[in-house]
Amino acid sequence: MSALTQSRDTIERVPAARRFVAGAVIYCGALVAVNAEGKAVPASDTAGLTVVGRAEHSAVTDEAILVRRGCFAYDGTGITRADLGASVYVADDQTVSKTGGSNSIVAGRVFDVDEDGIWIICG
Repeated sequence: MSALTQSRDTIERVPAARRFVAGAVIYCGALVAVNAEGKAVPASDTAGLTVVGRAEHSAVTDEAILVRRGCFAYDGTGITRADLGASVYVADDQTVSKTGGSNSIVAGRVFDVDEDGIWIICG
């Protein structure tokens, strides 16, 4: 391999588009994770999942879903501003927890806590 000496047609893939796994529904605004096969699933405390962001629209079996990385407000309990910067864990596709469940799936890091919810940076 060597450095370029002429223009290159570098192909692009939209990293936010994921295929949705069969058997469930992802709702707009939900925390979204990917499984070991790279398929999108509603975030949950299930072994092997990795949170990738927030669903930009609802999707059903085998549809593509757009997932955005960023800072989003979710429900949660026991999390305060003293936890800024700390990891929080998935309780379900709309709730984060200060402590991990049986599989400790990280939802993201706490950015802020206010009347709108627990703001987490995810994806």
